[in-house]
Formats: sequence, structure tokens, C-alpha cells
Amino acid sequence: MGVMQKLCYSVVMSTKIEEKSLGAFMASSVVDAFTEQVDNRGQKKKRSLEAAVRLWVALPQDLQAEFLSQETDAETWQSLVKAIVNQQLQAQLETLTPGQKGQVARDIKATKRKIGRK
Repeated sequence: MGVMQKLCYSVVMSTKIEEKSLGAFMASSVVDAFTEQVDNRGQKKKRSLEAAVRLWVALPQDLQAEFLSQETDAETWQSLVKAIVNQQLQAQLETLTPGQKGQVARDIKATKRKIGRK
């Protein structure tokens, strides 16, 4: 290995993010659905799991408790996620000027018309 190669290797290795393994056994149906979905969409399992963990860490404790409930069905999960998204959208909407709010309203109407045509 030449000096330049060693230097480049050294820089790459020193900036590499420290990683740890995270694994768990869970219901086969959940794993199968996850695997099928990421494979069909051409996604990487590692990145998809990392995104899920990042979302989990960002959630408030009360929502984590809701998600941990064994009685939580798919509809409840979707409702919880919608509530989180709506809360974030509302917070962002409050930062807009009246002109920007008007543009968002026009964009929503246009999108609804497009969806209605499909």
C-alpha cells in the first residue's frame, strides 16, 4: 500500500461512524412482511431498520407506550403516525407567512383534484 493509499485509508477509517449490532426475535409474520416490503421496494434492510430505530428514539415516552401495547392493531398504529405527522405539520404551518399559507392551501386543493381524477 502506497503512502497516498495509507493516508486515504486512514482518513476514511477515522471518519467512519461507530456502529453496533441490534437484533431481536419477533413474530415471523412481522419479519416476513418487512422483508417482502423492503425487497419489493428495492430498499436496504439495514437502512430501513435504522430509520425505524431513529423514529422510535425521537418519539415521546407516552407514544412509545402506545406502540408497545399488544392490543395495538394496524389501524391504531396508522392513527398514531397520522397524529404525529399532523402535529409536525401544524407546528410548521404556524411558522409560515399569510402568503405562504395561501400557497399551501392552493397546493392542497390542486393535489386533491389530481387524486380525485385517479
